[in-house]
Amino acid sequence: MRVAVLMPVLRPGRELGDLMRALRSQTRPPDDIWVAETGPSRETADLVASLGGRYVEVPADGFDHAGTRTRLARNASADRVVLMSQDVVLEQRDALERLLSPLERGVAAAYGRHLAGAESDAFTSFKRSFLYPGVSREWGLADRNREGFNALSFSNAFSAYRTDALAEVGWFGERRLMCEDISTAASLLLRGHRLAYAADAAVIHPQDHSLDAELRRYFDIGAVHCMDPRIGTEFGTPGRKGLRFTRAGAAHLWQSSPGRLPEFAMWCALKWVAYNLGRRCDRLPRRVCARLSGLPGWWLRDETPGRS
Repeated sequence: MRVAVLMPVLRPGRELGDLMRALRSQTRPPDDIWVAETGPSRETADLVASLGGRYVEVPADGFDHAGTRTRLARNASADRVVLMSQDVVLEQRDALERLLSPLERGVAAAYGRHLAGAESDAFTSFKRSFLYPGVSREWGLADRNREGFNALSFSNAFSAYRTDALAEVGWFGERRLMCEDISTAASLLLRGHRLAYAADAAVIHPQDHSLDAELRRYFDIGAVHCMDPRIGTEFGTPGRKGLRFTRAGAAHLWQSSPGRLPEFAMWCALKWVAYNLGRRCDRLPRRVCARLSGLPGWWLRDETPGRS
């Protein structure tokens, strides 16, 4: 069984080399590491080659969350592909082995736990613990009524897929604004596959965003839900999960950092506005969408964004 790690990167620093060396030191190291760099550089190409990886050039304006990953997965010729972000740090020497384990039970795809960094503030730590709890789970389409929108919880920052299942649903697609992991999870579930969350396979992934970046991200998430109507039709809306998050976050901050409660309330309200604007992206001029998005160039390409 061949395992390939696939990593799209943008202006990677020293952490890319550290991550590749850590992958080679895993109890189940990958057979190949593919790195696709947007805005290719000789420095990154030489680093990847020196560490035995495979380097793929992506033009500065040619990156797509779905299309780039699909290109990598198709070219990898592996039985299993592991998707990773350049900024994660493997928490265990057997993290890869643990992540791949559910796939040996016939699960189509699994994602691992994300932990906050040691320097993360109280809110970021809470957010990580809420979204990535310490209990593993496995589910399929039959669990949709119980799981609701939570059935689409998934993250390609640290995930593993059976390539036969990926090929069956058209890989990650060719063009998506973002959330290619969520859309692919929906496709796999609707084709009768099962998914898993491996809480015992962990990476450190702080991902501290500024308010501006966070609001742009939530606009883009809303736009994805608009452009992929299966999400709402088949799995409902994230409203109930968002309400649970708001209540739990307020309770957490009341105990740990009560002075941040007004900031948290404003953040939640603005996030709701940004998400709902994204849900109505089909009614907005494309240049307005570009101004509100974290990926403005995606909206200004000649192609018309297609629905899934």
